[in-house]
Amino acid sequence: ILESNKNNPYFLRHSKKGIIKLLRTEGDYDILSKIGIERANYLFAMTNNDEQNIQIANQVYLAITERLKVMSSQDNSHCGKHSLECFVHIHDSNLKRLFQRHALFNGNIDFFNARLFSIYEVMARKIFNRYPPDVQYQGRCHLPMGVICHIVIFGFGQMGQALALQSLRTAHYGGNGNKTRITIVTQNKSICEQSFFATFSNLNTFADLTFDDCPMECFGLDDVAAL
Repeated sequence: ILESNKNNPYFLRHSKKGIIKLLRTEGDYDILSKIGIERANYLFAMTNNDEQNIQIANQVYLAITERLKVMSSQDNSHCGKHSLECFVHIHDSNLKRLFQRHALFNGNIDFFNARLFSIYEVMARKIFNRYPPDVQYQGRCHLPMGVICHIVIFGFGQMGQALALQSLRTAHYGGNGNKTRITIVTQNKSICEQSFFATFSNLNTFADLTFDDCPMECFGLDDVAAL
């Protein structure tokens, strides 16, 4: 475990056998070579800084490339036998979509398989896999004819956005031609709505998506029923 904050309580807590903890200075990528990152099987870049996570992946790629050059000049028989699986966490969904087209993350490097992921998107998929909306209607496997699935999301932070996108990806419940309704309740309706529709076009092709502006502290049962 490499950590830049020596006071991180989670970092201090992990003292189990087999776990090596090292403090690093932000921007110090030389430590990656010192710990032999090119011989690792898995790498998880999980800092709270998207740019730093991407830079870590890039520096690891360069370190492995340099090592392969040295190995190639010494003994060709050992080249290309090791591959590192690299998982890079990205908070910003726009940045994630941008870098997915980058050569570093397209999966075409034999010795370095880097992937971008969002923990929020992973959790959104798990939630809908665990609690699929179309089996929550009176215990039935599918929604009956004429019944519209209505999904309400309170809050539109990173987790709320991930849930909305996952809803849109799987918004084909019932099979009766009715669109799924998705209502997002947030305190910044106009800003969130404009930004979301600007980023993802033609959203209402897949579902009836609406935003509702209401202060969370004032939201009551009557407001829920009105949705």
